Amino acid sequence: MPAYDAGASFFPIGLYHGVTGTFGGVSYSFDTATQSGHNTVVAWGGLETRAVLEDAVRSGVQVIMALPTDETVRAARDHPNVLGFDIDHEPSIARMREDVRERLVRFEDRRAQIRAIDPDRAVFTIDYPAIRDDRIEGWNEWKRAGDVASFWAYPVAGDRSPSIGGYAGVGKTVALAVQAVASQKPVWFVAQAFESPIGKFDWRMPDERQARAMAYAALVHGATGLIWFSQDSFVTRNGKVIGISPDPQTEYSHVTPASLTGDEHFTANDRQISESRTLWTAVARINRELAAQTEIWLSPTADMDYRVEIRGARTSRDPVRTQLKRTKDGLVLAGVNIDDTPVEVRISLPYGIAAIVPVAGDTQVSLRNGQLVGKLDGFATFVLRIDPETRRNG
Repeated sequence: MPAYDAGASFFPIGLYHGVTGTFGGVSYSFDTATQSGHNTVVAWGGLETRAVLEDAVRSGVQVIMALPTDETVRAARDHPNVLGFDIDHEPSIARMREDVRERLVRFEDRRAQIRAIDPDRAVFTIDYPAIRDDRIEGWNEWKRAGDVASFWAYPVAGDRSPSIGGYAGVGKTVALAVQAVASQKPVWFVAQAFESPIGKFDWRMPDERQARAMAYAALVHGATGLIWFSQDSFVTRNGKVIGISPDPQTEYSHVTPASLTGDEHFTANDRQISESRTLWTAVARINRELAAQTEIWLSPTADMDYRVEIRGARTSRDPVRTQLKRTKDGLVLAGVNIDDTPVEVRISLPYGIAAIVPVAGDTQVSLRNGQLVGKLDGFATFVLRIDPETRRNG
């Protein structure tokens, strides 16, 4: 949509691998998601369709159905709580040009089958950041293939993560996706809310500053939806992932015995349990903060040039990322420092700034001589309503 419409616009704030039902004597519900400010759930593909739809209605969430069968699509047709269908998974893993084309053809065939049953729901895939020069052409094709461009970028890894930018960082991947779809499709970013030693990675649980910076960086670069990966449960642990939860368990053997998974149980230590619970609480705060800004993020970017100046030492070449929005109530400037290093910043509009009203964020930026001047702490974010000075005669 080209502009925000209170009666039609939807800003998804989602939770990946949502679970409902009873497993191993433990009951799960989408209420867990709604109580922490999520309005959307990517339902785990192992759930019964009826259970998903019934709990979606009861809890009031929108659901994304993963890898649906025809029977699932028929059951979900015209259902008011079904947001869309996620088919395929991380398809940009295909490296050769012929493999990309073959997988795209299969995707297009399956998309056509789903649309023949339910023509009004989004059909898309959730991809990974294959944005190297030799992979970007295929990645762009996948962003254009679905009704939504959705993908992940997980920048927090190792003992220290000085930035959420860099190669395959949050801002870069989102900006490339927005460019690929020419701003004509929704862009839903999947943000890191887990830790895992999968493969060559050493992903670590983000802290609240990093999580908030990821969310704002995605939105500032053009995302129109956010999905947190992932809710901690037997589902994520079977994939060697420790997600976030209000009540994370050391392990889930009561649900999935090792005899069924063929692997040892992936356990969480005391630190991981604490960080999972802490980030769950932080994500709930971020969700509610962003939900209150729905109109801002779904309003068009202002057609106005302005200047952002960075001074002093920095980790990245351009650590401060901003976006100027035009809402029905006027201009709103949002920004984020994508690095852990504090930076001095000066922001100016063509004819100066007459006044500012803070919407969100905790920074030392203030109005001085018609400009925004001050310091952005590491991973700091801000949202400000801007009252520009009017153009002077002569």
